[in-house]
Formats: sequence, structure tokens, C-alpha cells
Amino acid sequence: MAIVPKDGCTAAERATLSPTLVEDRTEWMPLPVFTFRAHGEMTEQQSGMEEQFIYAPLVGKEEAVVDDKGRLRLSVKKVDRLGQPFVAHADAMGCLVLYPLPTWRARLKAVLSRPAGDWQRDFALHDLCAMAEDDIKCDQQGRFVIPQRFRESLNLTGEVIVVGCGDCVQVWKKSTYEDLASKRLAALKRKDAFVSGGEDASRE
Repeated sequence: MAIVPKDGCTAAERATLSPTLVEDRTEWMPLPVFTFRAHGEMTEQQSGMEEQFIYAPLVGKEEAVVDDKGRLRLSVKKVDRLGQPFVAHADAMGCLVLYPLPTWRARLKAVLSRPAGDWQRDFALHDLCAMAEDDIKCDQQGRFVIPQRFRESLNLTGEVIVVGCGDCVQVWKKSTYEDLASKRLAALKRKDAFVSGGEDASRE
């Protein structure tokens, strides 16, 4: 998983780097890649430096295909930034969400911090845990097997859209994603028309 150190770099290093926006200011920073231990555990050095680093975000959108064995190939960048292993979660939105293990643990910790017996806590735990599979890994070609129950419930066969969403990756059935994008665009046009007074003008 690639992470961005907040420390500066030498003039020689700076000449080979691109500017990276950190905390609303542009700085020049290298992007080293750290490998997590099995099950996502950090080394002592990584754990001690955790607050000094910013994880490189999961970005970009690609079309892909789920093959006959239920395998999906991710881009090299996404595999690198997700880390190994990661968590797959069937989201209520209708897509499969892939979480880096540290991100997943942070979400789970936030839910567990709520008072025991709280119905919202219990509901969130059911959603996070019952609708998830952990210990998901990619092979050397960047492919992972989508659990069968997720392929069936989310209809993830054939063409799909893979979207980087900062701290996670969403995998959508292509037709579902395009339908959602179309509805979103229509809603934005209606909003723009309302803000600009277009709706009032059209009624006159």
C-alpha cells in the first residue's frame, strides 16, 4: 500500500518528484511503498509512524470483466493501494466495496464504540460483518475471486465498472452503474435548472 510521508526530501529527490497536495498546501514528497504483514498487521516502525503518513487514495475508473470463474482483475495501482489481504463488502447501494484492511478495522472499531444494545449499533454490525468476506487476496496477475454469494446477489457477471473512491474501491454491474449515472445526471440538471430559475422560466 503506497503512503505519502509528510517529511520533506532533498533537492535531488525533489527534482524527480511531482507536487502532492497535503493539508491544503502543496509539498514535494516521495511515495514509498510499504508491505503489511500477514492479516494487515503493521511492523513496529510503521505503527509508530502511522500518524506521520497519509495513505495514497484509491482513484480512477475502469471497465473490467468478471470471468467464468468469478475472477476480477484490478489495475496494478489499485492492487498496490488496497494491500493484501483486503475485505469485500456487499453494500446496500448495490455494489461490491473493497476495503483496505486498516480502513475496514477503523469502520468496525467506530461501530463497536457505540453503546452495547443500541439497535443502530447492532444493525450496523450485521451489515458490516454478515455482508462481508475478509482475507481476500489477488494473485500475481491482480485477479481475485468474487465470493459466489456476492456475484449472485449483486449480479456481478460479465462487464463491470471498477471505481476508486478514496478509501475504498466500488465494483458495479456495468448496466447498473450506467443507469445510476444517468439518473444522477438528470437530477443534477434539474437542480441546476431550479437554481438558475430555468424551471420558472419554462412554466411561463
